[in-house]
Order: sequence, then structure tokens, then C-alpha cells
Amino acid sequence: MAKLSTAPKQGVARYINAWTGLAFMTVTLGSIMYWYQNFKMERNRRISVKTVGKSRLGGSWTLVDQNGNVKTSLDYQGQYQLLYFGFTFCPEICPTELKKLSKIVNNLDKEVDPKLITPIFISLDPWRDSVEQIGTYVKQFNKRFTGLTGTPGQCEEIAKKFRVYSTTNRNANSDEEDYIVDHSIWIYLMDKEGKFLDVFGVDKDAEDITKVIKKHLILRQDIKLSIWAELKSFMKNEF
Repeated sequence: MAKLSTAPKQGVARYINAWTGLAFMTVTLGSIMYWYQNFKMERNRRISVKTVGKSRLGGSWTLVDQNGNVKTSLDYQGQYQLLYFGFTFCPEICPTELKKLSKIVNNLDKEVDPKLITPIFISLDPWRDSVEQIGTYVKQFNKRFTGLTGTPGQCEEIAKKFRVYSTTNRNANSDEEDYIVDHSIWIYLMDKEGKFLDVFGVDKDAEDITKVIKKHLILRQDIKLSIWAELKSFMKNEF
């Protein structure tokens, strides 16, 4: 007795399996895209919540850079700013923090366009920190640094806007230049609109600060990740 051919049945089975697999892939891909869209909405919500919850630090200001050019807060729109307040005659703390800031900048320059981030040193000692003095000083640490100084009134105003503590034993009635400026020690991160994002103290090293800044840039999509890398970071609650 002749055997019946199973070829038609096998062909139908393969056809069904192919369509089943395609349907499964379609559903899976659709689920992933739906999840990813929800992820982006949640990410944007977190940005909004964090921004609203930040202290009102910063504001408009006018100073002079190391080249003698008048600079205002508006000149840095479109760039993230890393701000450090200090004075060029600082014996130890400022050099240590500026070396740290230089490492942070070098780390970030490997990840993003250097034009996206501007490191700025702001003087709390306008009596001694002339344009020439501050220019010579910042070059010792990183050629990317911008140095800003101004009149005593201008420097005091910007310090207040960033809630920087600063005091000096300088005698206003004397030309004596041997005095100390005592001040708080923070590195401020401002966003591309000049709004406060984060602040870092002496307890954080360059690597720790770099990681936090990168998270801010990833959140705002100034550092691009793959979908999978974004989802992985999100699931770890890194954002």
C-alpha cells in the first residue's frame, strides 16, 4: 500500500510556525516600544520634578573675563556651566579644587563636545584679582577655564545669588595686600538655560562628580545612549 505524502502537512506547519513567530515578534516589539515611550515620559517627568525642586540659586550677573571682555550670564546660554568661587591668592583649597575641576572637564571632554560645557572660576577677591592676574592663574590648571572678576559690588552680588559664604580680614583703609579670604567650597552645575542643577562639595572626587554630571546630560539627551542602555539605567533607578 502506497504511503501518503506528508509534504503538504509539513508545508502548512512551517507556514503556521512562521506566521506565529512573526506575530510574536510584532507583539514583543510593540510592547518594547510602548514601554520605551512610557520610559521617556517618566524620564521627562523626573527632570521636571527635579528642576522644580531645586533651590533658587543663580540669576543674572555681569563680570569681566581674563581677556578683559565684559561677560554676562546670557553669554553662556546653550552651555552647561561648572562654576567655582575662590581667589587667586588662595594657598591650598582653591588649587586643590581647581585641579579636581580640571579632571572633571577632561573626563567630560571624552564624552561630549567641549563647547557644551564651560568651566568658570569666579573671583571673591576683586581687590587683588585683576584681569591679568586671573588670566595667568586659570591657565595654570586648564586652558579651557574661563576666569571672571569684576568690581567689589559685582563680585559680592553674584556670590549672594549663589549663596556663597565669603569673608575677609582685609583692611579697607589700607593698601596692604596680605590678607585671607575665607569662603565656602562648592562646584556648581548649571544647565543650558543658566538654571541650577547640582552642587558638589569637597567630599566628592572628580570621578564621582563626572558620573553625576553624565547622568544629568543623559537625562537631557546631551549624551546619547542606546535604547537598551537607557532602559538598563532606568531600571537601576540611575535616573
